[in-house]
Amino acid sequence: MTLSPVGAARRLVFFAIIPFLAMAGPLSAQNNRPRRDFRDGMRTGIGYAGAMPDAIIGLGLFHFVGDRPIGLFADWKITALSGIREDDEYCPTGIAECTASWVLAERNDQHLDDRKEWRAFNAGIAYALTPDFAVLLGGGLARETRFQQFFDNNTDQVQRLTDSGAYYVDDDIAPAWTGQAVLGVLLRAGRSLAFRVGYETAIGGLGLGAYFRLR
Repeated sequence: MTLSPVGAARRLVFFAIIPFLAMAGPLSAQNNRPRRDFRDGMRTGIGYAGAMPDAIIGLGLFHFVGDRPIGLFADWKITALSGIREDDEYCPTGIAECTASWVLAERNDQHLDDRKEWRAFNAGIAYALTPDFAVLLGGGLARETRFQQFFDNNTDQVQRLTDSGAYYVDDDIAPAWTGQAVLGVLLRAGRSLAFRVGYETAIGGLGLGAYFRLR
């Protein structure tokens, strides 16, 4: 049986709209799902928080109070789970005083690098300007600990301070807590995910975060 051009066109339209008819149910159900944004349905989140490049390990959370657009945020950040002081190359036997000034005065070793570790605690206010966009403003305390890395110039490898020859000692500047300002924005990226971008003045790095919805 040969179809007329009109019949063929009708059949083509019929088969073309079948996928849309099949999607109608799921789309309708999706549109009827409860909202999840900073003003309704996505009030609390928890997840990763870090400050690049020196405090890349951390935990953060936010919570909007009741049905209002204002809330709180807090985070904790460190440079590494295991710091330089836990390293075998930190203050090896043979270093009478674990400071850079002693090494420079008493030894003829090569200076390789200076390293620093951060620990920071922050908290502040979150305000949802729109259901998908919130600003963060707060402050906190950050502590910087500095180390100096040297290389043992002893040509006899057996008599070197460490197997590699490299070792760490404390910087002459003692670690101390200092205040810092924290600025950022919170961006909703779906029904259960939000991203954070900002800046921390003491660490002087780009703040990043990713939060999953708790409720």
